[in-house]
Amino acid sequence: MTASHALVVTAAAALATGLALSANASGGSWIQLGGHNDSSKTTTLHRHGRGPALELETRPGSPPMGVTSRQRVARLNADRVDGMHAQQLRTRGYIYRIGGDGDAGPWVIASFPGLPAGYYLATYRVVATFDGPPPHLLGCWFTTATQPKAGQDSGNQMEPRMVIAGSAYVDGRKPFTFRMTSGENFNILADSTIDSQDSRVTFIPVAALRSATTRDEP
Repeated sequence: MTASHALVVTAAAALATGLALSANASGGSWIQLGGHNDSSKTTTLHRHGRGPALELETRPGSPPMGVTSRQRVARLNADRVDGMHAQQLRTRGYIYRIGGDGDAGPWVIASFPGLPAGYYLATYRVVATFDGPPPHLLGCWFTTATQPKAGQDSGNQMEPRMVIAGSAYVDGRKPFTFRMTSGENFNILADSTIDSQDSRVTFIPVAALRSATTRDEP
């Protein structure tokens, strides 16, 4: 065997021959396979030539290595996390601002052009004012191809200004809408003069947590 070939050590070979490897351990001692090894210094394994410096083989279903520290290891890259590639782990949010002169009614329906088809964690914040006398009632929810009323929430109060916030897992494989309704005319504020936050709906892509027969949100 030349230095250009990687050394592969299997558990079976270690048990059969009692093989020990020489390494740069504390005091130049030996690393005993299948036994307990102590060292007060860092152990270094240097590979001359191409290929990995260390290869670990184990039986199916067993981890090749175990650690006792929770500290982050610098420059240790992972090709996959829980079976997902890095491209799948990238998170991109989509924000749609609603409100303004055109968003008034007893009914307001918002759509989301340009949102890619998929599953989303959708959150909304609606700031509304009312024209009539109190009490004021406002309900909000998403309507998708499989969810008649996802993330439904409502408010009932005496103040002329109302803020409703809610969230839902939304089946966005087909175009869907966000609906706001009241028994009286109301206006959705595009920019709140009190807290400088506008009415908006935000979508974060998530995995397909629901099947095609998604049950309705309460």
